[in-house]
Amino acid sequence: METMQKFPDAVILAMHHTGSTVTCLPVALDDSADDLNLSNARTYPQDEALQNSKELQKPFEGNDAATAAAQDTDWESALFFVLPLSVTHDELKSLFPSPHLFPVALEADLIEHEKATLIELGIEIDLGLSDSPAGRVLFLTGHLSAHHEAVSLLGQQQSISLFVGDVHCNLLHQQRIPLADEHRSVFREMLQDALKRDSLIKMTSRYDPDEAFESVTKNS
Repeated sequence: METMQKFPDAVILAMHHTGSTVTCLPVALDDSADDLNLSNARTYPQDEALQNSKELQKPFEGNDAATAAAQDTDWESALFFVLPLSVTHDELKSLFPSPHLFPVALEADLIEHEKATLIELGIEIDLGLSDSPAGRVLFLTGHLSAHHEAVSLLGQQQSISLFVGDVHCNLLHQQRIPLADEHRSVFREMLQDALKRDSLIKMTSRYDPDEAFESVTKNS
């Protein structure tokens, strides 16, 4: 029996840490073949915080670590989506593997919390079921370098690689979501707005990204 490919360990840990079923992280993928290969995927460091305002003055180049990494690696932001338990085992067997591309809806928004600014990326996948699986990613771009780099890359890349998995993070499906010029422009503008606003909040000593994240997740 062929072993199923799984999400990278760093992706699984990020999901467990935030209690989410969807995440978007910078990754380096082996896409030399038609299929994107997760087995050799490298993930961006997850725990590095942006420490000073100089790093925020280069919103589309990333911080020093990001820039150094980009010189040696082609990074891209990829979406990882775990299907809910409401999708039954029989439905999974009938849906996957699938040669078809599923319709995917993306929606981005800027959340202006008093303690920090968050960028929200919502995703809904139409699998042809009665309820379309949906989720969202929250980015703290003024706090974590991986979040900063993820949104920065979304403002540059031509498409987003989407990986869909079961509750055990076994890979079921993968496809690319095209990004038009207007989509990339939205991400660039949101990143710039978020960084400017966070810089102002930090000047008042009220900046608390953890409290902002917890507040937004609790009230949604």
